[in-house]
Amino acid sequence: MQVAAVPHNEQDRLKALLKLQILDTEPDSTFDTVTSLAASIFQVPIVLVSLIDEQRQWFKSKQGLDVCQTDRKLAFCAHAILQPDIFIVEDASQDERFAGNPLVCTIPNIRFYAGCPLINEQGYALGTLCIIDRVPRKMTEQDKTILSKLAAIVMDRLNEHKQKLQTEHKLQLLDLLLDSIPDALVACDSEGRLEQFNKVARDWHGVDVRHCDSDLWSHHYNLYEEDGHTVLPVERIPLLRAFHGETVVSQDICIKSKNQPPRWVRCRGEQLKARSGQLLGALVLMHDISEQKQLEQMKTDFISTVSHELRTPITAISGGLDLVINQVLGPIPEKALVMLKVASQNSKRLQLLVNDLLDMEKLSAGKMDFYLQPCDLAVECQQAVAQNQPYADKFSVQLCALNNESVMMQLDSHRLQQVLSNLLSNATKYSKSGSQVVVSYVQLDQKIRLQVEDKGEGIPLQFQEKIFQRFAQADGSDSKAKSGTGLGLAISKAIIESMGGSIGFHSVPGQGSVFYCDFPVVNCD
Repeated sequence: MQVAAVPHNEQDRLKALLKLQILDTEPDSTFDTVTSLAASIFQVPIVLVSLIDEQRQWFKSKQGLDVCQTDRKLAFCAHAILQPDIFIVEDASQDERFAGNPLVCTIPNIRFYAGCPLINEQGYALGTLCIIDRVPRKMTEQDKTILSKLAAIVMDRLNEHKQKLQTEHKLQLLDLLLDSIPDALVACDSEGRLEQFNKVARDWHGVDVRHCDSDLWSHHYNLYEEDGHTVLPVERIPLLRAFHGETVVSQDICIKSKNQPPRWVRCRGEQLKARSGQLLGALVLMHDISEQKQLEQMKTDFISTVSHELRTPITAISGGLDLVINQVLGPIPEKALVMLKVASQNSKRLQLLVNDLLDMEKLSAGKMDFYLQPCDLAVECQQAVAQNQPYADKFSVQLCALNNESVMMQLDSHRLQQVLSNLLSNATKYSKSGSQVVVSYVQLDQKIRLQVEDKGEGIPLQFQEKIFQRFAQADGSDSKAKSGTGLGLAISKAIIESMGGSIGFHSVPGQGSVFYCDFPVVNCD
């Protein structure tokens, strides 16, 4: 008996085989189908998918044998992997290389053997697809062609196994990465079905992915609006918004899982698409802002208390100063009068701040009353211009209402005037002397846009993202030239949203700004 030589690239070949991670795996029907088909085509009792390991040959699929492996020294396939083409032994009992081989002399009594090497992309022969008979026989060219094609199918199955492993490894790595991030991540597939919760999401919700209709997500995952009381409507669920094509930015919601304190999270998400544009699903990240919310609530409570305590004495001080300045109580020396006017100015500014703080508190608590009724935008714009022109005169700025055609909207006139006054006063303060500020409206698709445009300084880029935050001011120094509380735009945003609209802006530093309010078109009849 002759033992097969070791291939010159044996170490690299073994590495390639081990990298497949297929040795000693469970039987696989995709390989068994090929060996069963080969047995039927060639009418042989034994067919093997044999992989040559360092000391053994191991059978990934076998027909007609009970054993799973044999010693490599006895393997016909160890000879076959040394050949570039099919290795054929027509009668092993008459071949000096195999005549004394126990596999020939005893069970399984091999006489005929034909093995086609399984060669991978790097050129390494990992094993064979072989057919074995207990009687001598010959092989035609057609037989060789068929066996080669079947071997190619086996090699394809091995490559698929490799790709499957690589995919599984990538998914495992992805799961580890997703579980390591401090934010919660949820994702759905191209059909909108929940597919992925990372560890943080599982902890926050107290459950893993549940395959239920999206109408039940708020119930199953305890989703609420930012107020912590209102169940999140289906159309407001961040993942569904992202799945339907919206880019979700800074949506705050509350998760109230059982046996856990309420958790406020800030969501951002978007659709996932392949390079071809095919929809893959959607992804949402949730960042825990519970501590931030608690601090904000503490600050709000403190400001509310202070504001209520200050309102009465400030009103009294302001009124008293007005009486003194108007010399109701008698004549005042000129120097004292100057100082009293400064004090009166500052008390009115403080009074304005307290009023803004109280408005902000009402809006945050949902306690501000809104009386929606038909309003003519032409009338509202003209009224806002008339009321704010005296203020604009101090800056030599002209206010202008561009439209005069009647457009009826369902709004709270008083609150709308509050917003317009804020936008017009801001535009005025930041406009150049002699310039014009224009208020106008236009219909865009199914919404009406009301806007205030100026040609002033514009908004610094670094300040634009926080312009609607409370106490936000482009110049936060004590010596800022433009007076204000930093609450006006935050209040305006809350008011507009409470009336069913949205507020935004676009600005180019040095060229001016446009602030706009969009309202859906509604029937006011």
